[in-house]
This record gives sequence, C-alpha cells and structure tokens, in this order.
Amino acid sequence: MSNAPSYGTDCARSNTCTGPARSAHNCSPPTPPCSPPPRELTLLADTGTAISYNPVASAWKGNAVAPATAMAERGIRFGLGTDGTRGDGFRLAEAAEFAQRIAYGLATGDSSCGAGWTWLEHATAGGADAVGLGARTGTVAEGLAADFLLVDITNPELALSWDVPWELVRRGNRDQITAVFVAGHLRLWHGLPTGWDGPALVRQAAELARAAVERAPITRVHPTSTAARQRSTAR
Repeated sequence: MSNAPSYGTDCARSNTCTGPARSAHNCSPPTPPCSPPPRELTLLADTGTAISYNPVASAWKGNAVAPATAMAERGIRFGLGTDGTRGDGFRLAEAAEFAQRIAYGLATGDSSCGAGWTWLEHATAGGADAVGLGARTGTVAEGLAADFLLVDITNPELALSWDVPWELVRRGNRDQITAVFVAGHLRLWHGLPTGWDGPALVRQAAELARAAVERAPITRVHPTSTAARQRSTAR
C-alpha cells in the first residue's frame, strides 16, 4: 500500500481481493489528501486482508501515503515492503515512520506516530504474517525458525540510546549488522556471505544486466541526471 490508485471497494466487497489469504500492494487512495474512507479500513480489518506498506514508493512517486499508523491502531495486517526502491531494512523502517509523521502526524500533533516498536514489528513479525509465513518466522520464539540479525549497538549512533527500538528505527543502518542467521545458520558476517563469493556474484550480475539492457530495444526519453547536468552547465 503506497501511492498507486485504489484497488476499488467494489472488488474488495466481492471478496475477490480481500481475505486472510490475500495481500494487497500499492493500493492507497487515488488522490491527496491521502486518508481513505473509514469503510475501506474497516473492510480490510474485517476481512483480515494483509497489506504491503511501501513508504519509499510514496516518496519517489509522491502522490499519497498509506495510513499505516491508523491501520496499526485498527489491527489491520501489514508488513513493510518495497518494489525495489530500497534494499536496506533499517532505512525502510525509518521511511515508514517518517512518511507517517509528514503525511499525518504534523497535522494532528502526533509526535510519536506509532513509536519505534510499531515499525520494527511490522518490518519483522508483521511482514512474515503478511506473506503467510507468520507460523514459521518473523519472531524469535520457541518452535519458529532461528532467523535473526546480530546488531552492534556499541557504535556512536546507538551506544548512548535511552530507547533502543526508537534509535534502531531512526538511526539504524545495515552497516551495524554484524551477522545474519537463517534457520540457525550463519549466512552473512560483517556484510559478506559465508561460504561463497558475494562480490563476485554482484559483479557478474552487473555485467549481465548491462548487456541485457544494451541488447534491449529501449529508447531513452530523458537523459540521466549527470548527463542533464552536464548539458545545463554547458549552455
């Protein structure tokens, strides 16, 4: 749920787009102001439909922000998502809170906008639940997969924190992640994969991507930002 036109209440009422096994993406209201009618939130809550809240897409495209704070208050299922606009989970959590503050908190004087724990929970347990994996992962608990991060909180950004969840949302960064464990196995250590060459894979992927784009019948309409700047300064 970010900034694309609404999926439509008619579709939702027909139960073809809603329900516990359904997940909606990019389905916020079509025009600002970006608060959907209460009946639409009620429909999502009553049907148990899961939402992907994509805050960075809202920032990039700029026409609406999903009312995620209101969704959390009403118990609507949602997780933090991205359609390729951000790959850093901590920065995604920061964008989730920041978007709510700008779109809703400023107008109402809400200086909390869900507090830090809301966005951490919807980045982890909420995200797992939204994609149907809540019974397997998303929470550190007995019987669930041992999927977790080991985060260094002795760095300058976090060492003096009086409220670690808030600081993780606002000042956390992926370079503070010491290790990544999946199903109890160490998979990343200080940003690098264990057991295989991560940088080599990135280089290979970049080469293949450039070759694919060069072969594709693509016509660039707008120049890159650097090319546009060079043109403007050369005039």
